[in-house]
Amino acid sequence: MRAIFLLIGLLLANWTSANGIALMEKVMLGGVQQSIGIHGQDVSKPILLILHGGPGFSELLLFRSYNRDLERDFVVVNWDQRGAGLSYDPKMPASTLRISQIESDAHELVTQLKQRFGRNKIYLLGHSWGTVLGTLLARDYPEDFHAYVGVGQVANMVENEKVSMAYVLDKARKDNNAKAIRELERMQVHYPSADRQGVNDLKAQRNWLLRYGGVFYGDMNYKKMFGGVHTEEAALYRDARGDKGEALSLMNLWPELLALDLPSTARTFKIPVYFLLGRYDYNAPWEVAQKYFEQIDAPHKALVMFERSGHFIPFEEPGKFNQFMHDLAGRE
Repeated sequence: MRAIFLLIGLLLANWTSANGIALMEKVMLGGVQQSIGIHGQDVSKPILLILHGGPGFSELLLFRSYNRDLERDFVVVNWDQRGAGLSYDPKMPASTLRISQIESDAHELVTQLKQRFGRNKIYLLGHSWGTVLGTLLARDYPEDFHAYVGVGQVANMVENEKVSMAYVLDKARKDNNAKAIRELERMQVHYPSADRQGVNDLKAQRNWLLRYGGVFYGDMNYKKMFGGVHTEEAALYRDARGDKGEALSLMNLWPELLALDLPSTARTFKIPVYFLLGRYDYNAPWEVAQKYFEQIDAPHKALVMFERSGHFIPFEEPGKFNQFMHDLAGRE
């Protein structure tokens, strides 16, 4: 695998300017080797660390395909978190998949990036589950960051799931879908729950949510989204590790996630905070995130609504998203 990474790095070097960078490499974080991709047209540009969703859902290929414009304004770092994507290792103790450990890994990576590129601060962006890490990092280590951007922001997980369930059940009833109504009403009695059955219920609920327009806007779906991937690193991800890592991460992190209540524990920030929300997002319902945003105290905050997006804003409305990030880089 190391030889493959080195080969990919050599191939990618041809895609960058003389002052650019294009690397896929392993770094040690929390005693575990983890994979990062570093891409930018000019190494003097600000550093942007992207925290992917899931948990366990690597998004490097998606960001490199739909959002390569970011590499003009930033040195973009995509990190496959502990247990995810290219960082999946079946020998890694599952007990280390804890929010506190992954936050510690992230802080260690940020420190490495600051030292490597000679920066005092970097930009931080989280998507979906990544907004949990991003919010905690922005709260706990404000000295490390210019700003935090939460895309599809998570707030209180129990409230998130109750709103999501109510949305999809209402859609099923209006559609007179007897099978969906039966399954969802059965789950609703105890939904959400933190046990193994709760994870299975979550997956079933998300399948119906996908059908009823709470994940994507319009006719977009996972197949079409991944059909837009056209990046040099794709060959590295053509195995079963991604699915295994996602399943392992969700099973181990779900109980902690369900206990999460960011509006109670992370309201005050010392850096600018931006929420980018999709009008059709009921995976992390925008109403719950908006309510959380209104409670936040920060030196500057802004909420941007994406009217033609569900949960995957960067890949559903890449032009508008890339422009927002371009403008943000110009504020430094």
